[in-house]
Amino acid sequence: MPDDLVLQLAASQQRIVLTMNRKDYRRLHRENASHAGILCCTDPGEQPEKKVARKIDAFLKTNEMNSRFERISL
Repeated sequence: MPDDLVLQLAASQQRIVLTMNRKDYRRLHRENASHAGILCCTDPGEQPEKKVARKIDAFLKTNEMNSRFERISL
């Protein structure tokens, strides 16, 4: 599914998009910031999935994502 349609679907369901595709989603955010949020992660490399999930969870507990584009280092 093309990125713009993923973002449209997520916005219609008030869901945050979690992506590693910073370039395309930053562009989409600049074109239209009306979405529930875009959280762009750096490549987790060799880190276990549970550690990555905990970092994302901790970030979301302390940050409002409505209409925002954020990047977190994993």
